[in-house]
Amino acid sequence: MECLPDEEYPKGLGRCSIYGDRPHTCRSFPAKLNDSNELAILYEIPSNGRDGEPAYDLCPRQWSASDLEPNDTIQSLVIAQYEMTFFKKIAAIWNQDPGEWNNFPEFIDIIYSNRISSESKNHSEPIPHEIEEKEPHTDQDSGKFRKAA
Repeated sequence: MECLPDEEYPKGLGRCSIYGDRPHTCRSFPAKLNDSNELAILYEIPSNGRDGEPAYDLCPRQWSASDLEPNDTIQSLVIAQYEMTFFKKIAAIWNQDPGEWNNFPEFIDIIYSNRISSESKNHSEPIPHEIEEKEPHTDQDSGKFRKAA
């Protein structure tokens, strides 16, 4: 939804066109999980992002609990936390032996392409979905990347 500046919205109003598909971090902003991961805690955000410059205004008012849907917010926070843990593992693997920047998209593609596996024929439980190191990548052979098992 967008509108031109008026008395109610002196700077106008704009909304992201991907609102329904936005990342879980954005869906739960400005909340975070408490230490036991059971409750969403709202935290205050600054009114300006950089040195009081109007171009960097963040939110027109502080948020309240009624601004967020309880179940969706907790779910988004848990998913965001899970994804951040996964991203940190990916970064740690890449940073062990960083390759050329142009190899990084293929590395990420391999990780995500192998994020789901089948049950083992010898086990009744699913195979763990852990990231393990396969082989370090080299400039000569960019096809040999670490993968998600």
